[in-house]
Amino acid sequence: MLVDLAGFCIPVDSAERLPFKVTLLLGYTVYLLLATDLLPPFRDSTPMLGVYLVVCLVFLSLSLSESVLLLALSQPQTHTDAQPSQLHRLAQRLNFLMPPPEGRTREQHVSCDSGVRRGLQRSYDEGACGQGCVMRALGEELREVGEELRSLNLWRGKRSDALHLMEALDSLCFRLYASALAVFALSLSLLWTMNR
Repeated sequence: MLVDLAGFCIPVDSAERLPFKVTLLLGYTVYLLLATDLLPPFRDSTPMLGVYLVVCLVFLSLSLSESVLLLALSQPQTHTDAQPSQLHRLAQRLNFLMPPPEGRTREQHVSCDSGVRRGLQRSYDEGACGQGCVMRALGEELREVGEELRSLNLWRGKRSDALHLMEALDSLCFRLYASALAVFALSLSLLWTMNR
């Protein structure tokens, strides 16, 4: 469980966080299977060790699901309309300041990119047009490049907002997770001393 708590130290935008938690969950599941094979069968009641192992598995599953939700929050909006996703609406209800994702879809980005390529091809084809036509084509190309840079800056700002939201949610989940783990440890030690 302490290793899972240390997993919260991995940055939320890191690619290693989710595989780390999945590895922890799988390793713990194998340990749980081995431990249940070694324990003698109990007919009347469940042993305290069995309860502890199952609750630890639940905690690991909750930690993994929190990481998956944060990963889903960090993904760009896949809808073509301007409606925010359910996860972004939930985050807004939790009073975190994050504007709903909006901006270009992938198709618009590709069409702008092809427009820039066409502008480059036209600008260097002087042919019968002359120097004035080349200057107009370069001006159009510069406007398209400026538009693309503005959209990139907007995307960076949204990514920064999403990262800020992810860090705030991760901090909140860590506090909830650590307090639930502390309550579980206290109740388990209290049960252990009462049954002694």
